[in-house]
Amino acid sequence: MKPDLLYIPGLDTRLRDMLEPEFTLYDLPGEKDQAAFLAEHGARFTAVATSGPFGLPGAVMAALPNLKIVSCYGVGYDGIDAEAAAARGIIVTHTPGVLNDDVANTAIMLWLATSRKLPMLDRYVRDGRWEREGNAALTVSPQNRTVGIVGLGRIGQA
Repeated sequence: MKPDLLYIPGLDTRLRDMLEPEFTLYDLPGEKDQAAFLAEHGARFTAVATSGPFGLPGAVMAALPNLKIVSCYGVGYDGIDAEAAAARGIIVTHTPGVLNDDVANTAIMLWLATSRKLPMLDRYVRDGRWEREGNAALTVSPQNRTVGIVGLGRIGQA
């Protein structure tokens, strides 16, 4: 028999597909139906799967008397009351560090695209203006510029 898992809707469907063979999934209903659902089923759950944007509302956590672990798919867990969980001995997991390099790379890519007006120039070419109007105005090079990083957490360091 597979263990029961309370699943906070909104998670990536690929994650749901990976969890289904291992767990019996129960979707947390919308607010209107939550109280009745939790009163009937809350004691069966020892585990919750959620993500940073959805978290785990305090009232839901309180209605899960046998909860042992909250698995948060994502880097942040601001939507989970970690202190309340710790006070009850509930483990809260998340996935820090998995996107540091990609987010840092994307930030640099966006800075370069913005400084070189790439979106505007792309539209200029796609609209046929290059052919009709000629070269677009030159942009300012980021070469030899001084830039700074606000915050040197994991992403800033990457």
